[in-house]
Amino acid sequence: MTQAELKEALTYDELTGIFTWNKYMGGNSKAGKIAGYKKQDGYVAIKVNGTRYFAHRLAWLYMTGTYPELIDHEDHDTSNNIFLNLKDVSHKTNMKNASMSKNNKSGYTGVGFDKRSKKWTAYIKIDGKSIYLGSFEDISDAISARKTAEHKHGFHINHGK
Repeated sequence: MTQAELKEALTYDELTGIFTWNKYMGGNSKAGKIAGYKKQDGYVAIKVNGTRYFAHRLAWLYMTGTYPELIDHEDHDTSNNIFLNLKDVSHKTNMKNASMSKNNKSGYTGVGFDKRSKKWTAYIKIDGKSIYLGSFEDISDAISARKTAEHKHGFHINHGK
């Protein structure tokens, strides 16, 4: 889809992140009606001419005229498509602003408890390689080592939240 085709079908409000239909395009579309639906994973999808698009990618196309490789939601809210919340980034950069894994048990990204040594360990992944940051008696020392490594390697302040 081109920017012109997108703007013919939809209007995007960069301050709210909401798309509305400009005209009837079949299905549930109706001029003035909010376009799209929130998927189970939180992303907003919009079907245009039988093809499903993600609203964050359409927002980028609408505002810049280019279709992005990857869009990062800076605040980690995948349904927040306000333009200032969206960044066109590489996969490597996107991974530096990832949310904490739902499998995390310590409450801190890159920090875990080693049952054998009975110590807290800290790791960080850089360019796909896991780097061991140390073992610590106290969790706060493991967290500090991880935060220091995040800062050194240019991770986003929201990483792990």
